[in-house]
Amino acid sequence: MSEELSLSQKQLDALKEIGTIGSGHAALALNQLVGKKVNIAVVKVMIVSSDEFGGIVGGPETLGATIYLQLLGDLTGSIILFFKRPDALRLVDTLLNKEKGKTIMLSEMGISALKEAGNILTGSYLSAMSQIVSFTLALSIPKFAFDLIGFVIEGVLDEVMKGGPRKHLAVVTEFIDSTNQIKGYFILLPHKEALEKVLKALKV
Repeated sequence: MSEELSLSQKQLDALKEIGTIGSGHAALALNQLVGKKVNIAVVKVMIVSSDEFGGIVGGPETLGATIYLQLLGDLTGSIILFFKRPDALRLVDTLLNKEKGKTIMLSEMGISALKEAGNILTGSYLSAMSQIVSFTLALSIPKFAFDLIGFVIEGVLDEVMKGGPRKHLAVVTEFIDSTNQIKGYFILLPHKEALEKVLKALKV
């Protein structure tokens, strides 16, 4: 793989398939957590520049809640779990068994619930991935931010890039609770070296 990140369609399709399997496991975990069916689907596997990242969730000035975790072990990188502000508030209602519309601002308990949901989702996702590529995977303690996604992404990409190319692979997953109209974004950002390991294990 060259210094400037470039993947074939076959490689992108293989990565999307892994993401789909991981999303299925995450959906089951989320279903158990909220007590209702939540649909999760990988909608994009794409290579984007740093400047284009904010557009994934609607633009860099989109305000919302972000749960950010670092990938550790054989697969390194980052995971961003993002909810626009209204979706974050509705998800807190769901997680804490509150009446719809009850949460109008995030409390410490609400933030804790979102971080726990992020832990469960990412843990299930990576567990499925590790069965496919036979890697040892682990997660850092989740960090939380409530800010414009442009600022959050900029900080995360500085860590992911580590002086490398200014293009990144993003596996973008959306999950929707149709009952409460909650939509979230799960963005997997592997380091370049980690991505090379995955592609080698997949033989693509």
